[in-house]
Amino acid sequence: MTTSIDCQELQREEIESLETIFGSAWSKYDENSETYRVALERNVDQRIELQVTFIDGYPLRNSLKYSIFAPWLKGNKRQRLMDELNKTIQQNVHEPVIYCLTQTIYDFLDEKFLFLTDEQRDQQTTGDESNVTSIDKVSADVKYSKRLPIPKLSPEEKYSCPEILTDEPMEEDRASVFQAHCARIEHECQVQMVLDELKKHKKIATAKHNVYAYRVTVGNGKILNECNDDGENRAGEWVLEPLVLNNLNNIMVVVTRWHRDYSIHMGAGRFTAYKQCCAEIIKKFLK
Repeated sequence: MTTSIDCQELQREEIESLETIFGSAWSKYDENSETYRVALERNVDQRIELQVTFIDGYPLRNSLKYSIFAPWLKGNKRQRLMDELNKTIQQNVHEPVIYCLTQTIYDFLDEKFLFLTDEQRDQQTTGDESNVTSIDKVSADVKYSKRLPIPKLSPEEKYSCPEILTDEPMEEDRASVFQAHCARIEHECQVQMVLDELKKHKKIATAKHNVYAYRVTVGNGKILNECNDDGENRAGEWVLEPLVLNNLNNIMVVVTRWHRDYSIHMGAGRFTAYKQCCAEIIKKFLK
């Protein structure tokens, strides 16, 4: 039987994870409520603020209350986004869902950007302040989080797959086996190289989940924090957390999970296992 304490603990963990991933773009709406907001953008003309309210019983018994603030988004396009967000909620019943909602919004913004003409795209990426609406100016105190595009390598830039360190397997309650892998990366393109190299091993390629996270410096000097759940909802956040807390940069960790007994459900314990695997391998990696 789930209790209010269980829900409150999951809420606390979700808030801490979102603070780690989004930084100042994630904030409390006001001190007298349980409403938070995360501000996302593709550019200054395509900004969406997701507002979420933690209610008693979320996420194990009740769904999250949420809304979006995006005055520029109207009609069918707005309804389409709301439909996608509702679908995300339905696909993640009884699970913390806020990070998934942010990715749905990012996907929507990226798709909308693809439908622009070349002239419109050039105009929106110039950063011309004359394009900023009055609403943008009113919201100037809100810091927005932008999903950075994957950079394209020039012919002069040559990167190869880095050396990969693999830790000993970790067994958890006969239910699953976890194994962590770690590599030092210099460029985001090496993320896929590491995944491809690991999946050359049939056992890893056929694993149920290969969850990964990485931090890497991009061209403007900013540190990019990214993670991928690979079907294990929220697991990527737990792999990313030790990298952020230890202020590690240009590093990637993959945690592979094999199910041994599907009749045994680990519940929230699987997240602790992902986090522990990451923490253990970075200790060995940094020696």
